[in-house]
Amino acid sequence: VSGQCRFAEATSAPTAVPEQCIGTLPGPCIPNSGNWGCNPDGISWADSYSVGGRCYCYTTYDHGIGILNVSTPNGVQTVRQVCDAIRARFGEGPAEGREYFNTVQCGHGPHNNAGDEDPDTCPGRVDMPNDAAAGCRQVGPCWDLTEVYTPTTNPCTTLENIDFDGNDLTGGVDTGSGAACATLCFATPECTHYTFAVPFGGCYLKTSGAGSKPADPALNAVSGQCRFAAATNAPTAVPTEVQTTTPSASQTDAPVAVPNDSSMTNSPTAVPSTNPT
Repeated sequence: VSGQCRFAEATSAPTAVPEQCIGTLPGPCIPNSGNWGCNPDGISWADSYSVGGRCYCYTTYDHGIGILNVSTPNGVQTVRQVCDAIRARFGEGPAEGREYFNTVQCGHGPHNNAGDEDPDTCPGRVDMPNDAAAGCRQVGPCWDLTEVYTPTTNPCTTLENIDFDGNDLTGGVDTGSGAACATLCFATPECTHYTFAVPFGGCYLKTSGAGSKPADPALNAVSGQCRFAAATNAPTAVPTEVQTTTPSASQTDAPVAVPNDSSMTNSPTAVPSTNPT
């Protein structure tokens, strides 16, 4: 059993989450010596977005941002680890109403090493083409790391050395652990099952557990179920009134009784109303 406890290449001091959140940074946008101006090229510059009062990561971790350290309630974490934790806890957020920012924390630090995110340049909004320079100075909500790292309970089961093959909703998400994969599944309404195995690329969210099969023990695969899939077949209605006819004199067979609910063997299985424990 092996593991990683820290990133050797992360040499920066931890960046504290700023006290100021939503608002406008002081001073105008000033182009820096690296020729980064105050006219960002739309969301192609974006490393984060805000929606519903929450800041989400939207980054490729370029220009050294992924290995920078951040102070969290769970100790010092890299930016990449923080973004993975946010995604595992809250998912991606709504698609409508997003506001995009240049820095990974919606206009706040930490800042990359390219210069375009410097506090006096353009850390803020990058999706305001009609007033780009003013947008550069607008910042959004901070990461709510207290909520991100507050332990939560979820009803997901855990099955070791099991692989739910197929029915992928997403795949290859680097959650870091099976427990984090379960949290991500539980936070994703469409996800019913999950499989986590590092050789497979990480966390795979599933829409069904129909492909359950034993996994190679060497993979250390962890799978589980977080909710039941919705029933796709409409239940067959049991008739409430049975039409009968008076048998003729030539009819000697007794009428066939209509089965009640308890004797029907082809009734659909009801979907449990509670989550598994």
